[in-house]
Amino acid sequence: MALPSVLRPYVLAGLNFAFLLSAKTINDDNSSDVLKNISSFAFAMDFGGGIEISMPVIVPFIEYDYDAGISTIDKNLPKNASYTTSGSEIKAGIRFKL
Repeated sequence: MALPSVLRPYVLAGLNFAFLLSAKTINDDNSSDVLKNISSFAFAMDFGGGIEISMPVIVPFIEYDYDAGISTIDKNLPKNASYTTSGSEIKAGIRFKL
């Protein structure tokens, strides 16, 4: 069974660049800044896909992304250790045709 022509599936892949704004640890009521121990920049690979509904003015969509970290973010690790980021996102929204 084929999808109706208004439904458009898509895949995506690319790089993700992240900049650190703050880094704190919180224990009970105490908070301490650990910014000096964490890299201020991180790279990740993004993979995902979604589906959109093509309409005359708006394009509703739902999308899933997985981010796999490729750079170590902890400055104090031994050379053979790695501490990276990763995450998943589910997005839903509307794009407007201009």
